[in-house]
Amino acid sequence: MYPAIHRLVGAPFFESAARLFIEAQPPRSAWLDEYGSGFPEFLAGFATAASLLYLPGVARLEWAVNTALHAVDAAPLELSGLAAVAAADHGHIAFVPHPSVGLVAADYPVDAIWRAVLSQDEAAMTAIDLAAGPVWLMVERNASGVEAFRLPEPEWRFMSDLCASRPLQEAIDAAPEIDAASVLAGHLAAGRFIRFELP
Repeated sequence: MYPAIHRLVGAPFFESAARLFIEAQPPRSAWLDEYGSGFPEFLAGFATAASLLYLPGVARLEWAVNTALHAVDAAPLELSGLAAVAAADHGHIAFVPHPSVGLVAADYPVDAIWRAVLSQDEAAMTAIDLAAGPVWLMVERNASGVEAFRLPEPEWRFMSDLCASRPLQEAIDAAPEIDAASVLAGHLAAGRFIRFELP
């Protein structure tokens, strides 16, 4: 479930951390695909890992990837339904994201770390600049598999509002730096929402 974390810290460290996590947060369901969501926050407070500041962010990305991998299939939103909404109600539309869509923000280039570690690319790992600044990532499952890619921060925040089912006009007003209509159209075309609701 956390292969990059396992490789980053080594088996003894990982197994010790996992054992302490299980003791602190035992499974509450027989469906183990859902278990482990709290591990990134556990790592953030794990004193032994305090020097590895990027570790919780890598774990959050891995959990988002795991969630996308095991998410149920869902048909994308039919755009004809949107077209039928009265113009006066457009601003009240609240979107529901596809179950495989996830958003991760991190203070370090955790996507580069994740890829380099999983591919065991020492050169790529050495080239990573931890001071390069934060990243805003989207994770989704598509026909090619699970992908994680960067978004500009304003677009990420706009998508975060939409994924939280914030009313469309509120999300647009909170993102004056972007062409919200164009960005939304791209997400709809990619099938990242499965339905919408009106209050």
